[in-house]
Amino acid sequence: MKQIKLKVFILIIVIVVFLITVFVLFKVRPELFSVIAPAGLGPDENVPNNGSQENITLPTAAVLKDPEVEIQKSGMVVKLSWEIEEDANPDFLMYKIYRDTDNDFTLGAVPIVEIPLKDRRIHFDLPPSVQTYYYKIVVIDKDYNRADSNIVIAEP
Repeated sequence: MKQIKLKVFILIIVIVVFLITVFVLFKVRPELFSVIAPAGLGPDENVPNNGSQENITLPTAAVLKDPEVEIQKSGMVVKLSWEIEEDANPDFLMYKIYRDTDNDFTLGAVPIVEIPLKDRRIHFDLPPSVQTYYYKIVVIDKDYNRADSNIVIAEP
């Protein structure tokens, strides 16, 4: 009987620690919880969270340039760069870069990288299984409004 009580007590402690961890993560990194996004557009939605469409200003989309592709012994190196007006998005939060082997990025697609800075270049070292990849970049503002870029192709 004491062993069962001990196991229940340990389980309760584990649940409490888990809940505290989730709460802290929500406060520190709310973008991890796309279901509980702040007012404005959710990170993967095109409608406001509060059901209202008044006074929504969408961010300016980035324009991806054709990628630079290098084939090396270790695989393929893809260098992406994009253009966007310097002061186009005063409420800028981050860029999300998506990669897919198909050009129809699904709604639930997970970005391969999030960039919280206004950098305009990034490169990826890909493994030797060289194939064609499609890329797009999404500009996210502080209200989680989003603007998708054009799609570019990186071919070997």
